[in-house]
Amino acid sequence: MRSVCFVERLLLNYSGSLFPEAVRLADVDGDGLNELLVGDTSGKLNIYKHDGTKPFYSCSSLGMITCVGVGDVCNKGKDIIVCLSGEGWCYLFELPMIPGRAEVPGPAEGHTEKDTGNVMKPCFNQHTPANSKAILIGDVDGDGLCELVIGYTDNVVRAFRWQGNASKTSEEQFVQVAKWILDGQVSNLTLNGRSSGPPELMASQPGCTYTTLLFQPAPGQVGPATRDCDESSFSQIYDILLHQTSCRSKVDSCILGNVTAGASFSQSSAPGMIALCSLDGSRTCVPEPPLHSLPGPVHHLMDRTTCGQAPLYGPHVFVAKHHTDGPHVLGPGPSAGTGHDGQIKVCWWTTKATRTGQHQETSASRAGADKKGSLKLMEQEKQLWSLHVDNQMFAMGKVDITCDGSEEVVACAWDGQTYIIDRQGNVVRFQFDDNVCAFSAGLYAYKGNVNSPCLVFATLSQRLFVYWNVQLKHMESTNLFETLGKYQEFHDLLRNRGLDSSDPCAVQQLVRDVLYQWPQLCSNTNDKTKTHVG
Repeated sequence: MRSVCFVERLLLNYSGSLFPEAVRLADVDGDGLNELLVGDTSGKLNIYKHDGTKPFYSCSSLGMITCVGVGDVCNKGKDIIVCLSGEGWCYLFELPMIPGRAEVPGPAEGHTEKDTGNVMKPCFNQHTPANSKAILIGDVDGDGLCELVIGYTDNVVRAFRWQGNASKTSEEQFVQVAKWILDGQVSNLTLNGRSSGPPELMASQPGCTYTTLLFQPAPGQVGPATRDCDESSFSQIYDILLHQTSCRSKVDSCILGNVTAGASFSQSSAPGMIALCSLDGSRTCVPEPPLHSLPGPVHHLMDRTTCGQAPLYGPHVFVAKHHTDGPHVLGPGPSAGTGHDGQIKVCWWTTKATRTGQHQETSASRAGADKKGSLKLMEQEKQLWSLHVDNQMFAMGKVDITCDGSEEVVACAWDGQTYIIDRQGNVVRFQFDDNVCAFSAGLYAYKGNVNSPCLVFATLSQRLFVYWNVQLKHMESTNLFETLGKYQEFHDLLRNRGLDSSDPCAVQQLVRDVLYQWPQLCSNTNDKTKTHVG
């Protein structure tokens, strides 16, 4: 594993603290150039453009911001900023579009360095269930319309759809259209394309596992939809499929879908790859077990443990989820799997019942991480590579570091250790020099009219570092002799000196003399010349 050093960076400041899902890289004004969005717990949402150290747009008094997303959530053909607070408020921001890729002007006339940028106001707000921690905007059911999917700290995932007032008889608002009850904490949500049909909506689960969220009613929910308290609309509880890829049951995980393989590896009909990362220090890649090979519905007993520094997690609750009779809350005891040390143990068991009609083939690849550091990359249910590290990972992203059309997976640890891995399993390590509370990887337009790969690190000292030029020529490790062997000029020089390029000992001796004994060689050559002249 080789190490790299990135030095070109931009330093920004923020107030309060940051949640991992509150830092986003996206184009918010339609100019084709990505901006940096940062929402902190003090209620400020700042948007940075290019090399400016002051926010270009800013809004305050939004509560404790937990998630920030960008997408066509209103299905109007324009990207909207979605800001979620821990108190349950959802704010929408619609910025004026800038045509083309023209140079963006500075802040409005009259602003000084002490100003926070152009003040923006939300165009819409609505109260939703509180304690959000994960956000996803995309078409999750294949109907061509984008939905807003939110994961909560109580192991619940909800999907909302924008309801317009085209008929002039209804109010514009988000209406809940689906709800899923999971067994463990949801660290993040992702979409992954299929070879056919709608994309696969997945939620990370503890133990380097993930859950596929299905758009079909769960067993026992076939009748009329029920209404939960504090919800704005009626919706059914939908079924889930749990995919286990590891035995680390109590370790939180991250999942990343639609990792592009590049033209040299992918087929025209093949979707992206999926990365799974367990946050415990090891990274592995295993194939997803085919659903039809499982003997029956999976029962799962999971400990809701805290994750990182998120302050919203409540007391430990032990939940057992059965696909046929719903969730049950269990306490410590033999039925809950209590060990000799009094700790609740994770239990897996199956029944004789069989799953029918739930198996869906997928050729996607996945990447994921759990919080003790294992990382997996899968493509079409095939393990591509496995890797183990000793750092506690907490976030993951994807970006094309080598600019070859194939995205690399980037995993970051709390101590700043960052790993960049490509499809072949080549690993590059970058050590950020501070502890990290939030991380993002993607494209950012630092200067000029072009997006470039960047890494964003938020520290505990309220500083934000944007490494805006992190391009690498190659990921694989190489050596001097392999590099020199690619140039015909090198072979010609060896031939002129009477050396055979296929003789490694002679080549190594020549390179060693040139690198480490060049002054002595020059001195000996000059002495021989003087002697010959005399």
